[in-house]
Amino acid sequence: HAIGARRGPKRCAMIIISDFISHDEGWRGALSSLSRHNDVIAIKVIDHWELDPPRIGWVYAADSETGEPKLVHCDQAFATSFKDQLADQRRELARFSAQHNIGHLELLEGQDPIHVMKAFFDQRRKLLGRSAG
Repeated sequence: HAIGARRGPKRCAMIIISDFISHDEGWRGALSSLSRHNDVIAIKVIDHWELDPPRIGWVYAADSETGEPKLVHCDQAFATSFKDQLADQRRELARFSAQHNIGHLELLEGQDPIHVMKAFFDQRRKLLGRSAG
């Protein structure tokens, strides 16, 4: 069910596009609630820096929650820790999606979204065709 195969009739299809990077976990309850009566597909947008954070020394960055500037040392240790944290978040989103029968795919910055979504829906159609037969 990780591909988001439906069980029973659903009211509508909903596609949620986000980076799903947030300290506020409220989106989990919202997605779970939506998936009970709707066919929900979560598209995780991934920026290249999530996979390979730059090692550029000291920089000011805005805190994602407060907007306050923060001095951060972007060295190898920071890059490794940051990359690992984001990889954990990606795995958790995949696990959560599977648990709640939510379709899940990832879109890397620069990828053709139409191609990625077509491949997702083609695979899903094949899965649904097998389960219907």
